[in-house]
Amino acid sequence: MIENFKNQIEIRRKERGLTIQDLESEAGLKRSSLHNFLIGRVQLPRLDTFIKLAQFFDCSIDELVFFDDEKKSFNAEVTNVSLFKESLDLCVETFEKEGYSMLPRSVFSTAMKLYRYSIDNNLNAPDKGYLYGFLQSRN
Repeated sequence: MIENFKNQIEIRRKERGLTIQDLESEAGLKRSSLHNFLIGRVQLPRLDTFIKLAQFFDCSIDELVFFDDEKKSFNAEVTNVSLFKESLDLCVETFEKEGYSMLPRSVFSTAMKLYRYSIDNNLNAPDKGYLYGFLQSRN
C-alpha cells in the first residue's frame, strides 16, 4: 500500500514536471510534509494530505494508494474498486461524524476490513451496521 502510494506520487509529480516543493505548494500541503513522507521521516501522511493529493491529481484516493503502475492494475486485494471506494468513503464520513482519529492507517485498515466483510458476504454495498459494530468493539 505505502510503496504503491509513493510510486503514484512520484509518477504523477514527474509527469507534471513538478519538484516535491512545487507539488506541496500547488496541492496546498504544509511545507516538507510530503518530502518527509517520501524520504521515510514520517510513516504515513495525514488523511487530509491524501485528500488534497487526490484532488490535485484529479483521481481517487484508492487510485493513489492501491494502483500498481507496473502491473497497470489495482492491488490484488482489491478486486471490486467501486466497492472499496464506497467502503473508504463511508469510513471517512463515519470517522469524521463520530469524532474518531483520522489517522490514515486507521481509516484505510478499517475500510479494508469493511470491504473484505462486504466481499465475503456477497454484499453490493458496505454494511453500515458492521462498520458501527466494528468501531464500537474497538472502544
